[in-house]
Amino acid sequence: MKLPEGLEFLPQDDPSEHGLLVKVVEVTPDAAKRWLAFNHKHRDIKDKRVKEYAKTMKGGNWIVNGKTIVFDVEGKLVGGQHRLSACVKSKTSFWGLLVCGVDPGAVEKEVPGDDDVAEAV
Repeated sequence: MKLPEGLEFLPQDDPSEHGLLVKVVEVTPDAAKRWLAFNHKHRDIKDKRVKEYAKTMKGGNWIVNGKTIVFDVEGKLVGGQHRLSACVKSKTSFWGLLVCGVDPGAVEKEVPGDDDVAEAV
């Protein structure tokens, strides 16, 4: 992949060299339900956000926006619980960025107000 102009200085390491699996995947409602079983409750699920995301997914307007679904090295879900919950609620698959293998100590609670935003086309 060619980096945008001005970002050529960024390293283009293979994520697997850092112990990570990084991949764009189609997340089905079945997969989302299974993955949510590994949620380590890093923050409360906000029903309003889940409903908004589900509406966007159901309407076919969900886009890959760079927000990740994250599992740590212990297999715990540490990011993406709202998107996964919306997938189950809407019974609609979506494409998203999956990252596996992060260090549990590297995952911090997100700052209030710095929430994920569902984007429409």
